[in-house]
Amino acid sequence: MEKQIISKSFISEVKRIINNAQSNAVRSIDRERVLMYWNIGKQIVEEEQNGQDRAQYGAFVIKRLTEELLIEYGRGFSQRQLETCRQFYFTFPIAHTLRAELNWTQYKLLIRISDGDKQTYYIEEACKNNWSARQLERQINSQLYERLLLSTDKSKKTIFWPSPSTLVRITSFSCACVCNAIKSIANAGNNAFIKLNVFIMFILKFNHYTNCRQNSA
Repeated sequence: MEKQIISKSFISEVKRIINNAQSNAVRSIDRERVLMYWNIGKQIVEEEQNGQDRAQYGAFVIKRLTEELLIEYGRGFSQRQLETCRQFYFTFPIAHTLRAELNWTQYKLLIRISDGDKQTYYIEEACKNNWSARQLERQINSQLYERLLLSTDKSKKTIFWPSPSTLVRITSFSCACVCNAIKSIANAGNNAFIKLNVFIMFILKFNHYTNCRQNSA
């Protein structure tokens, strides 16, 4: 019997199917875990609202619930974990806004961020760049968001100002030339650096042209 040959593309395709299924299974488990902790937090908050002294009753609810859950499910539902669930619900009160790309470990990092804009930035970056929990934590600890804000502020303030000698060379010119200069600035877009340089270059060229005509007269 002749030796049969199986194409490599066939084997690769089967492996791809298996790998995709495994990845989807992991994502599905992560998603269900996030929703589980969100719903636990929701139940805790709603139960707290039934007490007259919400702060005291809330502490009692978490303590009593922890005792019940530890017996049946183990330390995965410690008092600290349930307090995190409660904070998770307060931070993300709308379930459908939760991102399927993020797991519970990542959300635990995100709920520590009190600044809403900063939190949103890391959510979007983590999803866009497919960051792991460790990568997200590293970026937060490196103050990526603050460094980005700082660099943005610097770029906004970086405007070229002509030297006094350059200003001396800028002489008066006709209204038509002013209109042309304004049009050139408008066409440069929103960047103040480009606008100002276009304006200065226009004036200098006009001044040079005027001097040439005077010298040739």
